[in-house]
Amino acid sequence: MRPEGLRSASLPRGVLAAVVGIDLISFFPFLGQARLRAVGEGAAIGMFADLFSRPAVSVPVIVIGVVSAFVFGRRAGQFWAGCVSLGTLALLSTVHAELFGTPWRHLYYSGLCLLGWLLGLAVSRSSSQATADESYACMGSTALLAGAYLNGGISKVALGGVDWALGLPIQAIVVAQDGMVADSAVSAYRSWIVTTPIVAGLFAFATVALELAAPLILVGGVVGAGVTLGLLAMHVNILVLTHILYWEAMVSLVLFGLLPRRSTPAAAHAASVPTLFHGRPFVVSVLLLVLCSLLAIQHQSRRFALWYESGAVGAPGTSGVESGESGRAPGPDTVTGLQQLGPYAAGETLLTGWRLESLGLTDDGFTAVVVGKPGPVRFEVTCASSQYHSQFDVGAAHVFYSGSVAFRDLDAVARSFQSRLKDVDEGRGLCGRLEAWRTVAQGQPRR
Repeated sequence: MRPEGLRSASLPRGVLAAVVGIDLISFFPFLGQARLRAVGEGAAIGMFADLFSRPAVSVPVIVIGVVSAFVFGRRAGQFWAGCVSLGTLALLSTVHAELFGTPWRHLYYSGLCLLGWLLGLAVSRSSSQATADESYACMGSTALLAGAYLNGGISKVALGGVDWALGLPIQAIVVAQDGMVADSAVSAYRSWIVTTPIVAGLFAFATVALELAAPLILVGGVVGAGVTLGLLAMHVNILVLTHILYWEAMVSLVLFGLLPRRSTPAAAHAASVPTLFHGRPFVVSVLLLVLCSLLAIQHQSRRFALWYESGAVGAPGTSGVESGESGRAPGPDTVTGLQQLGPYAAGETLLTGWRLESLGLTDDGFTAVVVGKPGPVRFEVTCASSQYHSQFDVGAAHVFYSGSVAFRDLDAVARSFQSRLKDVDEGRGLCGRLEAWRTVAQGQPRR
């Protein structure tokens, strides 16, 4: 495949630099909020994250990154300025992930496209082309952007399997973010998606198909534009259903998937293209990269499973979006190993095939971990005010859940868990009883 240059590479380079700069500046409030949250929840902060999250250090790093992004966007061939910007993005993203507990993947797109651009510049330099030639740079950004979506599709197929095909994660995420509360003009649309499995399944299938087809963006023309428009429509639908805006991804798709291109004559580049991009070496390289992606996805899956089994569910930073969790992430337990709390007892069978494994207290409520064949589910009951809602709420009491179990599998046990609270509530207010349960539980012996 030969590179295709945009009619003017200055436009995508300038916009990419602007997106990088905005992401860098946004890390200033993000790091401050994540640090306050980690300190407030008593999380251990490592020396690295502690140092670079302090304004006295983070602000100079951000300024260096923004200035470098400006230099990179102003003129073609600014390889080292781009490297400095990419390095500051990676540094700040790592610090934020350590503080928050998980990375914010929407901030990856600017760095990913910048990395592709720099790799393209490196290819041009290695083939003795002028440093101002950015045709390979544009293609590099496009390739890594398409690769990110391809990996997303592969992970859904490899890890989600039938559940993704049935649209269950989509239904769970919509419920988690919206709580099925009729508070906006699009509530009926969200409700339709949740209550109509065939529609959710079609959306899920289209999502996976578009992500797997993302490399066709490299082809350009009608095919590439069609896939790009499909991915943009997917992001718009996600925004409507879940209020999640991946604006960096959408800008990148427009830049590298929709802007008009001019074909570069093959003869002009044939002698200068490295052998890696021809014949068998190219095919082997592609297969090797796909294998690495599969191994990385599987590794991440194992890490999540170990993290979950270790009881870290609800640790700071659990966003609840990508794993299909409900509402907000519960905070850490302040008291664990309780034998009894209100109508619940540790070790009892809550529903056929589901055992209440453990009970614990939080600052404003309690948690219960229920284990069944599909996996563990953690419930948090709280009367604290929250912008989130759950379909399992009882009056003023919120009942949030978290875990990787599909909504179809946890629905019955969640309703069984909820029914106990309803029986106790009896219209007289659950929140007052909750405080009494907590007081009694504080004096219990631990298991």
